[in-house]
Amino acid sequence: MRAVQLAVCMLPLLMMAGCAEYEGDPRFGDAVRHNIALHSVTPPAQVSVAPITLDGAATKAVTDNYIYSYLHPQSQASALAVGMGTATGTSPAAAPVANQSGSY
Repeated sequence: MRAVQLAVCMLPLLMMAGCAEYEGDPRFGDAVRHNIALHSVTPPAQVSVAPITLDGAATKAVTDNYIYSYLHPQSQASALAVGMGTATGTSPAAAPVANQSGSY
């Protein structure tokens, strides 16, 4: 019974001894902090990125052509007819670069 009482008294002393401050290498933990910074979503002190500038007319033309290609799809040549021509002798026309009238 006395051994149990001694163990109960010594346990808190042993636990407090483990809480002593670490006085070792000052670089302790640098690798972990560096890896966390590399994998963080917003790493600190990054180089600023220049704002994106767009050409308004070119952007509108590309967007209009994209929309027009879905509203007015062109016929596609089948995989078997590639290089053999078509039955009527005409090839599919390409979509216009930009819709000049402004409506689809």
